[in-house]
Amino acid sequence: MDCPHGSAWCSNSNYGYTLKVDVKENPRLYPGLPRDSKRFKELYNLRSSVERCNHRLKNHVMLESLRSSGRKSAGVHFRLCAVVLLAGTIAVNQISVVNKAA
Repeated sequence: MDCPHGSAWCSNSNYGYTLKVDVKENPRLYPGLPRDSKRFKELYNLRSSVERCNHRLKNHVMLESLRSSGRKSAGVHFRLCAVVLLAGTIAVNQISVVNKAA
């Protein structure tokens, strides 16, 4: 075999050069799951939905500007914010169901 890059670069395989990387070296660049797999897409969608929920809690329900004294009070505030977010979501969904039925 006559390879211009040397024997370390070229291979006899029909699919070409294969680079082996250590996944632990950079897990964000080389995730343990292939990016085009079904499981990766499921996990990515789940993460996206959690990020959307965090965004809504911080910006729309004012969880980011939390001013409370103590951990217990902050927990109560978070639970109230979550209830408000869920109640708003349920109200919007019920209105859309009523409008579709009419």
